[in-house]
Amino acid sequence: MASKEKREDEKRMISKKQIFAAVALIAIATSTIAWAQMSLGTATGYVYDTRVISIQPPNISIDKKDTGTETSGELKIKVYFEYVEVRVALVDLGNLYESMDKFFITFKKGTAVFAVLSLDGPTTTFIYDARGQKQGDEISIDIVVSWKAKEKVKADISYGVAAEVIGVYGSVLPQQP
Repeated sequence: MASKEKREDEKRMISKKQIFAAVALIAIATSTIAWAQMSLGTATGYVYDTRVISIQPPNISIDKKDTGTETSGELKIKVYFEYVEVRVALVDLGNLYESMDKFFITFKKGTAVFAVLSLDGPTTTFIYDARGQKQGDEISIDIVVSWKAKEKVKADISYGVAAEVIGVYGSVLPQQP
């Protein structure tokens, strides 16, 4: 009988293989739960309305063989990130190419020139460094138009300037106080 009891005790005892298997299953379960907690986190979406607020090119009067510069234009952009990429374009709305030998639109702030548009290069992009600004600040960039008219000038010259924000880079700017 003693050997029969010994066999029953052995059946009730847990083997080393079973202990190893249980520990392995616990380790796998723990790492799976930890991975799931790391990869199934929550995400909060934010809206940053970085955009062109307004663009106002200067109005100019042109006579034949006239040369001039007008500095009263302005581009305004609302910023939220350190760097804002802007695409600008010169648009001929009527008789600009037929009336001008040279026509330049310069985007600048102080002495810093960001972009120059011309009859030969009517589109370009530039990156504005908005570090030092706060979220939602409006930055102003001056628009300067320079020209040299042809011998014959059409009476109804029209031009436009288009601008759009095409990218934002860097960190989000600090919030307003």
